[in-house]
Amino acid sequence: MEGGPVMLEVLWQVLSIFTSVAFWIEVAVFTIIVLSLNLEYGWTGIPNFGKVAFVSMGGLAAALVLNYIIVPMLAGLANQPGVPPEAAEHAKAIEEILRQGRAPGDYYYVLMITQHVVPLFQMYPQYYFLLLGLSLLAAVALGAIFALIVSYPIVRLREDYLAIVLLMTSFLLWMLYTYFPLLMGGTFGILIQTGAFTTIFGDYAGYARLAVVGVAALLSILLAERLLNTPFGRMLRAIRDDEAAAEAMGKDAARTRLTVIMLSSVWAALGGVLYVLVYVGSIHPDYYRIDFTFLWIAMLLLGGVGNNIGAVIGVIAFDFFYNASQVLVSYILQGMGLPLDIAQGIQGLVANMLVGVILVLILFFRPQGIIPEKPVKTPIWRVFVERTGVTPEFLQPFYARIARIFGKAGQRGKRSSRVG
Repeated sequence: MEGGPVMLEVLWQVLSIFTSVAFWIEVAVFTIIVLSLNLEYGWTGIPNFGKVAFVSMGGLAAALVLNYIIVPMLAGLANQPGVPPEAAEHAKAIEEILRQGRAPGDYYYVLMITQHVVPLFQMYPQYYFLLLGLSLLAAVALGAIFALIVSYPIVRLREDYLAIVLLMTSFLLWMLYTYFPLLMGGTFGILIQTGAFTTIFGDYAGYARLAVVGVAALLSILLAERLLNTPFGRMLRAIRDDEAAAEAMGKDAARTRLTVIMLSSVWAALGGVLYVLVYVGSIHPDYYRIDFTFLWIAMLLLGGVGNNIGAVIGVIAFDFFYNASQVLVSYILQGMGLPLDIAQGIQGLVANMLVGVILVLILFFRPQGIIPEKPVKTPIWRVFVERTGVTPEFLQPFYARIARIFGKAGQRGKRSSRVG
């Protein structure tokens, strides 16, 4: 009799995942990252096992902008007239910490962020959104530069060697973030929170955050679909399927790979900014462990490699299964008599084990994913325009056709007058 209500409660918690705003925010952010991974692996055949390193450029951009631009600006509020006493007190505390030479990773600097910067973001949300905007711009630059530095020497490597080098690069970068605190605060990290959304939108702050990342995810999907059906997208698939044949047709495979890695790195870095500033509200080196890369690879494999819609479906399905498995494992462990805190600590480990099981099952029974890759459908008129440079009459603007008709009539009139 007791098993029935417990099972219903578990089922309700599993199904309530779909009603969680945090779940859909995570799905939107991961959609951006997985689509950038699909550009590399699905379209070009680049096995980027170091994807998390390129995503970390977004977190690095946010940390650098916060520590070296926004925090000094907030300290400057102490000397501005008309600032409320509470805000001026927070600003003076920040100014004092900076005057003492405290740096990111220092215990007192961490306290300053938590006790003074976060409240000021809630009082002056424009500084938080300035942080978001500047971080997105910085992420574009950092993502492109980092991709160029890392990829240029290794872009001609074979796929397996390229994957190993990128994997080790991501591991080394995680160690750099952890043991060099001036970048991300080291093991302390940086707590930012998302209170600025609450200040502006009140009880609808969660939906506002979802709207921000949702619009970004939608733009990513539209961009990916648009890019797939261009000559560039067809060239990527040609290089993936037969590199020798593509090079025989005059395509530079190495240069194309470098371009793809730089483009997808910028794409992923933008998703990384949204991840730390809009979703989790903090920056920490542990967000960039190498196991995150394989989570995103599992999402892509589940949905369908080379298919943008399949990638989105894979993110939703995998993220739901991952969260549901944690709920189920927690109830099973508690039913075995384990305390709640121990059960919650183990459930994450068991869920990560299930990721490996899912990857193996996908590769064995459904390697093409939920929605397999489909051939690119390019209208014949577009191919004609690309090869000849001539636009057919039915694609020309209406006014151009009218002008051509009148122009032909005028030429006929001139010829008839000459004959007469």
